[in-house]
Amino acid sequence: MRIRNARTLVDAQHGLKFAKCLTWIGDKLLFLDVHDASIKSTDLSGIVEVLQSLPYLPGGFGILANGDFFVCDAWRRKIFRWQSACKTQLADLNDVAGFCLDDGIIDNHGGLYVSDIGFDYLDPLVDPVAAGTI
Repeated sequence: MRIRNARTLVDAQHGLKFAKCLTWIGDKLLFLDVHDASIKSTDLSGIVEVLQSLPYLPGGFGILANGDFFVCDAWRRKIFRWQSACKTQLADLNDVAGFCLDDGIIDNHGGLYVSDIGFDYLDPLVDPVAAGTI
């Protein structure tokens, strides 16, 4: 068994707020910084770069086969495709998502799967069945 020493590439000292949806592309680690509303990257030296600032709180993120990003607008329950600085809406999930969008993943055939929180954690007394959201 080979044991590797772990080291921190980036952390709150580098300005990160809440990183998730990590994806390696070549020698860069791409991820959402949710509370900074941006897509960022870092390399093995720990240099952080903002690839795209977002006009909403993101929930899920992934890279499509052609290199475009998909990003979920968590609160408005919409999925967008980002190609350079241009965005287009892929889906509006207001009719099917219970609360806000969360993680997403792309399968080997280009299918996109996105989860939602499933309940209103801001108002935990709301019954999602009675509210008609599930």
